[in-house]
Amino acid sequence: MIDNSPTVSSEIFCDIFRKKIEDAAFCGRYADLFYKYYVMLVTENRKINLTAITGPGEVIEKHFSDSLQPFFLGLIPDGSSVADVGSGAGFPGIPLAVALPACRFTLIEPIKKRADFLLSVISALGLENCTVAASRSEDAAKTMRESFDIV
Repeated sequence: MIDNSPTVSSEIFCDIFRKKIEDAAFCGRYADLFYKYYVMLVTENRKINLTAITGPGEVIEKHFSDSLQPFFLGLIPDGSSVADVGSGAGFPGIPLAVALPACRFTLIEPIKKRADFLLSVISALGLENCTVAASRSEDAAKTMRESFDIV
């Protein structure tokens, strides 16, 4: 039997999230969504290989915080169309889609199991600004090459 329980409670995760992210307004707005994403990541990682990093502190620092740096540095203007090529477990695309609801994100991922995971996370988090292209980057480039402001 597979244990699908998260490795930490929401309260512990959110406390670590606040310490690692250090932006009180951002954390207050999005910590619960990132916890939901974390639980889905750890649970699905037990079935398919998404990441070697699964501890809450490491996921927050090495996946979530690193993914959010373009947001915190103001590098992605509102209204931008962004492609995340080889999205894997959704980094950096999903964290950026959470932080930048006025932007459109396309996660390009060729492996069906990972693309399906991305679709489930997008649905669970209610991200209306994010889609998945289950395609190799070379194939996606044939039809989407000039579609993005940022890749």
